[in-house]
Amino acid sequence: MYFAINYKLVFTGVSMSGIAGIFSKICIDMIGIRIKKMEEALTHRGTDSNNTKDFNTRVALAHRRLKVIDLDDKSNQPMTSRSERYTIVFDGRIYNFKEIRKKLWQYDYITQSDTEVLLAAMELKGINWLIKQLNGMFAMVIFDSKFNIIYMLRDRFGEKPLYYTIINDTLIFASEIKSILSSGLVEAKFNEEAIDNYLANRYVREPYTFFENIYQLKTGSLMIIDSDINIKEKAYWELPRLNLENYWDERKIIE
Repeated sequence: MYFAINYKLVFTGVSMSGIAGIFSKICIDMIGIRIKKMEEALTHRGTDSNNTKDFNTRVALAHRRLKVIDLDDKSNQPMTSRSERYTIVFDGRIYNFKEIRKKLWQYDYITQSDTEVLLAAMELKGINWLIKQLNGMFAMVIFDSKFNIIYMLRDRFGEKPLYYTIINDTLIFASEIKSILSSGLVEAKFNEEAIDNYLANRYVREPYTFFENIYQLKTGSLMIIDSDINIKEKAYWELPRLNLENYWDERKIIE
């Protein structure tokens, strides 16, 4: 359903923004131009603001924003924490961000956004605490400038897309594959092995895609990439197994 508000068309269904980035062990030629092209490839995902940030010749982030929570420009992304240690690009909505914010009252907030609450959690509690709190749909990437680490996180059911590739000691990620290809660092090669997968399931199962060496971040997973582009991936949530017991504990089911 659509509503016209102040001559602006607003979609009342699932909100959508776009994220992209480059994180490399080596210097990337024209990284500022490349990240800008990646951002422009996501224009349709968010028309309210567009920003890029290149930290150096190895790290750059981009965001296209569709304003939903806190319409102030202070909530534009990439957003950096008060200590300037963490920078986030985030697509999605955190439904319980107000409850999380109450637990992080010590943080010096400057916005009313759910995005800044994620940064506050990283500053005060860390990634593992944050994961346990989250209720929402999200694909987010957080850059830790102190330890030169990237955290990539996707929601439990994969409502929000996040694609990535690692080539020549370089991580390239985005909300859509065409943004990755727009970096000029990746050659588009058709993944023939995806054909059987698609014909059998009518979709390509994660982590694969129709492109060679371009993958979906798995649903309910966290991926950590260090400065040497070493990868640690873990599932933080899995669909609970069906209860096949003959006896059901009502208190356990409620919990």
